[in-house]
Amino acid sequence: MQTTLTHKTSSREVEIEYLTSEINRKIILVQKEKFNKLCSSCRCFNNKYSCPPYSPSFHTVANNRNGMQVICFKMPLSYFTHLSPYHAQRAANAILKGLLDRKLLELRSEGAFVIGSGSCKACKPCCATLKLPCKRPDRKITSLESMGVNVQKAVHDCFGFDLQWRSNGNIPQYICAVGAVLF
Repeated sequence: MQTTLTHKTSSREVEIEYLTSEINRKIILVQKEKFNKLCSSCRCFNNKYSCPPYSPSFHTVANNRNGMQVICFKMPLSYFTHLSPYHAQRAANAILKGLLDRKLLELRSEGAFVIGSGSCKACKPCCATLKLPCKRPDRKITSLESMGVNVQKAVHDCFGFDLQWRSNGNIPQYICAVGAVLF
């Protein structure tokens, strides 16, 4: 399913694609060791309960669940030409991550098991840095990538396009925030 949402920023309205697709979770490519290694250079590694080494494997949380709905919010960076490429990506990410987290928390309140994108933003700082228990487990959202899911492949399989990143001077045309619901 594809829907276009209108989101109002401080200076304009932007259109955001909201895509969903059901997929059999058993065909999801999981590479926990590979993604743990990639995550190890991130400042959130070992500092957030939603990130490695604290995050579980996808297979652990998906056990006894066959269905999965992948959710993707997608926005072109062309709305942010007044910003540097770095700041354009940060602005788009902030909008999309906020939309995704709100959607996932809404689905969780209805009883769904949800998985998000990027590190959890429920608490600052995360209690993991203090070696204390999570103080907001009802708002904690663990990311697909921290569980070892190859999100690039899942998005391609579900929606037929690839995720884009800024690398080697190339600026992406769009930014995505991806999550999932297991059932």
